[in-house]
This record gives sequence, structure tokens and C-alpha cells, in this order.
Amino acid sequence: MPQRKTVAVIGLSKANIILLATKIAQYHTVLLFDTDAILLNEVYLKMHSENPNSTIEIVNCPIDASWEADVILFSDSFFYEEELIQKIKKVTTGKVILILWSQNMDLAVDMDQAKIRNLFPFSKVFSIAVKSDNYDNFFLKDKDDENIQSVMAFLSANC
Repeated sequence: MPQRKTVAVIGLSKANIILLATKIAQYHTVLLFDTDAILLNEVYLKMHSENPNSTIEIVNCPIDASWEADVILFSDSFFYEEELIQKIKKVTTGKVILILWSQNMDLAVDMDQAKIRNLFPFSKVFSIAVKSDNYDNFFLKDKDDENIQSVMAFLSANC
């Protein structure tokens, strides 16, 4: 079994990020953050009912969640909140950052990876896309094959 990691999930407004977080919670600690307290509580309760033995926590501050996490999973909607990104950026050194694009798979493929990496220069940043009609198939983008293999190993071993 792989080493247990802590994964911060920032933004829960999309079905695919909830699905991925639920799968990850089977093997890792998951810290949940969203600005919508009602949604946050609903997702927390749903995840706990599906994984009663998992460690899932609601975190009220995205900086605290990111600080504690080994891996940060962003919903694409939160990725565009510049003030939030600037605050989180201070605690992301050496962490894996996954950005889950849900609206447009082509956007993730065409997004300027250098621009994204400049936001988190001391982290490993990956774009993940999913087709809206099939939440079981994810597309992972990075220029470094070794990085892709390490993230694929993490995702496939745990999802």
C-alpha cells in the first residue's frame, strides 16, 4: 500500500472533483475547502457515508489546508481567484499541485503551462481534464514524462 498522504481539495462545485476526492479519501487524508459552507458540509457528509473509515476534514482556511497537504487539488473555478492563489503560493513549495479542468478539456490542453508554473515555481504542477460525459476518464498534461508517471502512479493506485 502506498504511503498515506494528505490531499487538500480546494473548490467543490464540480461533480468530477467530488468524485476524485471521494476516491482519494479511500487511501489518504482529505482536507476539504470551499467558500460555500452548505456545499462543503453536504460533500463532507456524502464522502463520509461512502468512506466511513476515511479521514476527511473540513478546513475553514485554504492556506491552512494547503500548508498541511502533500498534494493540492484545485477546482478550475478556484484556480482563477488570484488573491487566493497569491496567499496559497506562499505554502506550496515542494508540493504537487493538480488543477482539475472540468468545463473545457481543450482549455486544459491549450493552457500555457509556463504561465501556470510561474504561479507555483517551486511545485510540481499538473493539469487534469475530464470529458463532461465521462468522469471515469481523465487527461493528464505535463511536458516531463517522469512527472506524469509519478502522478499517474498516485492516481491509479488510489482511484
